[in-house]
Amino acid sequence: MAQFLGFLAFLVVAMSGFWGIVFFASIIPFWLTGWFQMKAQERKGTLVLETRPTLPEQEGVSLLYTKK
Repeated sequence: MAQFLGFLAFLVVAMSGFWGIVFFASIIPFWLTGWFQMKAQERKGTLVLETRPTLPEQEGVSLLYTKK
């Protein structure tokens, strides 16, 4: 019985790993096309990136010390 349960556990782990690999492999083409489109926009100059405020400029942040 223990051997059968071990075999079932092995099958569950193997199937999970297989479908995990298939899932992540299916994401790669979409990620790559999006990345290439962003690079093309960056080269053309049509991509505008928003700059985030630094920590001292954010609302509700009080600094305990300043860097000299």
